[in-house]
Parts: sequence; C-alpha cells; structure tokens
Amino acid sequence: MPAKAEELRALPGIGAYTAAALASIAHGERVAVVDGNVERVVCRLEGWDAGVDSGGAALRRRIENRAAQLVDLTQPGDFNQAMMELGATVCLPRNPQCLVCPLTSHCATRGEHKTQPRPRMLSREVAHALAVRTSRRKSRGAMGAGCEVLLEQRAASLTVMPGMWELPALIDADVPAEELRMTVRHAIMQVNYYVRIRTVLEGDVDALTVAGGRRRWVPLAEAGQMALTGLTRKVLARAHLLPTATREVIVPQAANVV
Repeated sequence: MPAKAEELRALPGIGAYTAAALASIAHGERVAVVDGNVERVVCRLEGWDAGVDSGGAALRRRIENRAAQLVDLTQPGDFNQAMMELGATVCLPRNPQCLVCPLTSHCATRGEHKTQPRPRMLSREVAHALAVRTSRRKSRGAMGAGCEVLLEQRAASLTVMPGMWELPALIDADVPAEELRMTVRHAIMQVNYYVRIRTVLEGDVDALTVAGGRRRWVPLAEAGQMALTGLTRKVLARAHLLPTATREVIVPQAANVV
C-alpha cells in the first residue's frame, strides 16, 4: 500500500480526498485534506465568496493552495482532522458558532460570506442482479466458503469510481415484487439512488443483465477484500454474504505495583 498521496491516487477508487487523508493521518505526509467542511473554513478565514464570481475550478485551486500552506509541519494528520471537525461542528453552513471558534480572531468574515445554494438532489431508480452460485473451487473454513458472487468491473475511463467492482445492472429496473430480494437507498454526490436488487440464477445472467465491463465469479471470502463500490458492499452486507472480520481482543496489562 503506497504511503504518498500522489501514489495513492493511482489506485482504483481513491480520489484526492481519500489519498490525502490516508497519507497525512497514517503516514504523516504534509498534504492538505480538503472536503466540503474544510472548503468552508478556508473561505471564511480568507473572506472569499464561495461559488460567487471567482468560483468553480479557480476557487477550488485557491482553497487547495491555501489549505496546503496552513497544514501543520509536525502534525499534519491531527491538523487535517481538526480542520474537518471544526467545519463539521463549529463553522457550520448555517448559524456558525463564531463565539466559541478558536480561529475567530483570524477570520475575515466571522461566518458572513456568500455561498451558492446547494444543488437540488436528483433521484434515479436502478436495479442490479445478485447472482450467487456454488463455487467450482475447493475451499473450506471461512463464512461463504463454497459460494461465489458475480461481480463486474467498472470501465477505467469512467469519471466516477473507475476500476471498482459492482453487481451487474439489470436490463429492466422494474423488478416484480415476487422476485425482489431487497431495496436499498444509496446517495452518490448529488444523486439519490433507489435500488432494487433481484436474485438471478447463473443461467439467466446474460438474458437479464446489461452487458458491461469485465465480469468475474468471485469467492465470497475474497469479495470483501476487493475494491467494491459502496452500494455493492452495502447490498452484500445486508444479504449476509460478506464475511465478518474477526476482532482481536486486546487484554490490558496489569500496572506495575511499586
């Protein structure tokens, strides 16, 4: 696993935010983590009108550059977490708690700055196939041993979750009630997805699903370690098909008695 943010971004499913968070918090790299909360904090500190006039990509670059200058030299991970927490709990979008903010004396706006209205969430209805078969490999031990699930890899050219693995999409999103396995609500950016999941037999996969990326029958014990989309992981977990990691028990050592 790479330790640098630039190298982490080359991995499927890892964007700038996740790469910076891993590199700074886990490995101490001096790189800024910029999420929506940090953007708001920086804009208010500098007196920038978020999304107005000089908004868009230009403003995003200014925010990232300023955030990079602010990162603490010795404790970048702690600093990034503090900035995100500040935006989430004190420097709120509405009714910011300026009286208790530790940065009030350095803030150019004290919470008063223009922002674009939040884009309205869109809604989409989609359906995916949950195809599970008896494994053709000899396996034993872990939960799900002996079963495989059909997964499809998203095209590397896609701008959203390239290279990640997901359940095949159904041709018809209108799943009959008697064949409905479950319904799931899942939000990605500005879209609320209302997802129907249908159990599909191996012999019916080609007829019922949209031909997409590369497909693999994956042992359930292996699936949990793959780069799955959030929706796919949620569905497999609710269907009790992902193995549960064994938690190590930490036994506190007895204190030395003088």
